[in-house]
Amino acid sequence: MLEAQKYIYETWLPQSEYALILPYEFEYYGSAYQGPDNEDSETEIYIPIERI
Repeated sequence: MLEAQKYIYETWLPQSEYALILPYEFEYYGSAYQGPDNEDSETEIYIPIERI
């Protein structure tokens, strides 16, 4: 998960036409989440952004 967040904040966001609108994010662990050690596990990351 940390690799995904690092990519979002350090690579994608600075190169995009979006900016953060709130200083936080949240993660959702739904029915596809099978634990941190399962490579088929899915987590959703929600980041509040706006087009600049």
